[in-house]
Amino acid sequence: MNYVFGAAYELSVRIAQTGGPVRPSVEHPPRFAAPPSGHIVLLVHGYNNNMADARAAYSNFLDNLDALLSRGDIRTGGAKPDVGKFFWPGDADLWIFSPTEISDAKESAQVFARFLAGIPGLREVSLVGHSMGCRLVLEMLSLYARGDAPGFPKVRFLLLAAAAVPVELVESGGELRAGVVRADPRVLVLYSPDDPVLRFAFPAGQSLAFAMGHESKAYFSAVGLNGSPQSFGSSRKQLVGARHGDYWPSESVARDLMTLLGVPTRHEVPSQAEPVHRMPGYRAPDRHSLRNHILGR
Repeated sequence: MNYVFGAAYELSVRIAQTGGPVRPSVEHPPRFAAPPSGHIVLLVHGYNNNMADARAAYSNFLDNLDALLSRGDIRTGGAKPDVGKFFWPGDADLWIFSPTEISDAKESAQVFARFLAGIPGLREVSLVGHSMGCRLVLEMLSLYARGDAPGFPKVRFLLLAAAAVPVELVESGGELRAGVVRADPRVLVLYSPDDPVLRFAFPAGQSLAFAMGHESKAYFSAVGLNGSPQSFGSSRKQLVGARHGDYWPSESVARDLMTLLGVPTRHEVPSQAEPVHRMPGYRAPDRHSLRNHILGR
């Protein structure tokens, strides 16, 4: 049970537990309504997650928050936001990023953005994305900036972890930059140069997406690999040694969320201008272990 948030619930545009198309409307709990605080924190998973995978990731993340609270590392009080666990059909059949996931992310963003815009009393959302979920989040803000989601709530912050988003799309003048500028949230970018999925699979998948007409260009660099561009986001933090699936289970990321929410946390503040968190057990890979590093072994 989570004690950090007022309530936790599932919101889904999945039709099937694994794979399948995007639902035309958001499935939500009966009598769903905005919380008394008027604020929902929304968790958005990434690619290659079926329903069970995403549930497990979210559960791990929320358990970390409860562990911090039980140890006294965080203190909560006042009106609590709800937390919404969002599910979308981002499953992949291949190890590389599937081009169809980009289309699914865009379609899911349209359905979800219009749903959020239509919730009476919902004044604020905070968005936590991982991997391709970051693309979905930014596509929602792009819809808002174009006027395609009238009534979209204020966005308090974005936490973008291992963002599988082309750097060019969020550079000045990029097609996903305008939504962030218009919404004007605080943006924290978490990245890792040690992420083999973003280093190797992302460029291959994006090249295929361009060849199949899902992208306007062939993009090779992901925001979540090196934290670029420097002009994007309010702050960034490098997670040294983090692989693509290390973010939801990370206690460091749970602390980052609490900091963005303005919840007091008990931990040492890094002295460097751009914080660096070294993942537990990290050892820099040598050339002999590179193959296993890429495969996540």
